[in-house]
Formats: sequence, structure tokens, C-alpha cells
Amino acid sequence: MKFLKKFLILFFIVLFSTYSFADDNLLVDDLDTFQIFETANLLTEEPKTNSKNIIVLDRKTLSILYEKSPYQKVPMASTTKIMTCIIALENANLNDIITVSKNAASVQGSTLGLSTNMKISMQDLLYGLMLRSGNDCAIAIAEYISGSLENFATLMNQKAQDLKLLNTNFVTPHGLDDSNHFTTAYDLAMLTDYALKNSKFREIVSTKICTISLNNSPRTISNTNELLGNLEGVYGGNELLENKNYPDFKGKIIAVSGGGNVAMDTARTVARLGAKKVFVIYRRAEEQMPAERKEIEDAKKEGIEFLFQNNIVKILGKDKVE
Repeated sequence: MKFLKKFLILFFIVLFSTYSFADDNLLVDDLDTFQIFETANLLTEEPKTNSKNIIVLDRKTLSILYEKSPYQKVPMASTTKIMTCIIALENANLNDIITVSKNAASVQGSTLGLSTNMKISMQDLLYGLMLRSGNDCAIAIAEYISGSLENFATLMNQKAQDLKLLNTNFVTPHGLDDSNHFTTAYDLAMLTDYALKNSKFREIVSTKICTISLNNSPRTISNTNELLGNLEGVYGGNELLENKNYPDFKGKIIAVSGGGNVAMDTARTVARLGAKKVFVIYRRAEEQMPAERKEIEDAKKEGIEFLFQNNIVKILGKDKVE
């Protein structure tokens, strides 16, 4: 194994624990989540992945270290919220109080659980957007800033044009399926690189747990990586992102959250780097994943352990699962 300088691997499909599915019913092999993962080494062999779209980017030079169909247009699902968050940070006062509309309160998929006429600050909406992947938060933000989802999409597309994201088009602030809502691995990497330069964005996405206010009543919300902060020694995507020195995995317990085969590829890499125990966490029951059964069984033979929606609750307790 040849050690090279640190770089950020941006996997277009799985993991970055802060982002969860826009719609929990999406198929696992859909291109619907996003990972940012920092590493200190690069295998000399061609990486074996099942990802359809990958880009490995050196953020210091913006040079591409590895790519796989990085310019193919694909759905972006909840990674849409990166742009939604940036638009809000650049166009709204974080202390502004927003009244939630019926439209926002009734959206499907992952939500913070907002109700009609509920009052919440813009800052708390952003935490709900990024920690809980709240589709309701996305709509509330869009309506407050632009008056409608259509007008907000125009603002998003103008920002995409400013950033020269040439193969990206936004229709919604949350990413629920729409044939005209798409991006590429390359464009998403460029957007994320831009977003990470914003200190407030970095603060939000690196938060493990926080207390927000809904109608002046406190509510504690947590990062969607269920083991992060609940099990000593667990590292999540956020710590890896913020840590300037890549952590020594030897003797550590590592949690990899997300869906699809890239999560398993990442888990195998971490295991090879000496982790004491590696978990792959899925937010759905094992019986809902028949297509992944063989990959899961093969990974188990390599010592990878799996936590599914049903046994996460058993291990952590219902009071630990947000």
C-alpha cells in the first residue's frame, strides 16, 4: 500500500452520516446519498467498487485522482439539501422566525415532524434539514426565502450557474424524485467543496446532537448515524471530515452508515486498516434488502457486522433512537 498525501474521497451514492434519504422508500441501489470521507492513503491497485458514479478529488488543487462516470446525469435525492442549506445561509437571517405552512407540514419522506403554523427559527430549520434530512424543513426554508418552491428552484439554479455546475438542474429543495432534478458526481463534488468553505455549514454538518426550539418548546435532535455519540470509540463521517489528522483505526470501533455496496466497500477498507470492529448500519429491515443479501453474507465472512433498523432499536434502546 502506498501512502500519499491526504485527500478527500467523495463517493456519490453512500454514506456521509449527516445526509439521509429524501424518501426512505428509495431502492438501495438508487443514486441517492452522498459521502465525504477523509483518508491518508490510496491503494495502488484499481479500486473495486459497485458504485455507478465516483469521483476522488484533491480539494487543495481540485485535481481528479480517480473517476468513474463522473459526468453522467443522475438523480441527487437528499444531497439536494447541500444547495438548499447554502442558499439559506447566504440569503436569510438565522434568527428569523418562520411559520410552517400546510404544504411543508404534509410533505412525504424523511421529516423533522413539523406541523402547520408551528414556529421555528431559520437556524433550527437548517439543523433539522441537515441532521434529520427534513423534507418539511426544506419546503419551509424555500417558501420563506422565495415565496414558492418554483422561485426557490430558480435561485438554486442561478447559484448552480454561478458555480459552473453545468450538468445540474434543481426542481425541488428536498430532492424527492423528479425527472428534471439531476446532477453529476463532478458537479456535486464542486458544490460540496464550495459549501465546506462556509464555516456555518461546516458547524451544522459536524454536529452530533443539538437542541432546537419548536413553538418555544425544546427538542433534542441527533445526527442520523445511530451509533455516533452512543458507543465509545465510534467515528462517524463528521469527525473524519473535521479531523485534520486521519485517525488511527487500530483498536477502534467504526460505524459506516448508508446504503448500497459502497458502504460495504468502505467498511472493508476500514477493516483492513486495523479497526477492532466495523459495523455497517442500514435504516431499513434486513428482509427489505433481498438484492443485497449475497454481498451482506460475503462481508460477514470478512468480519463485517451489520445493524439493521429492527436490531438497532434492540441494541441502543428506543430512547436512543431519534
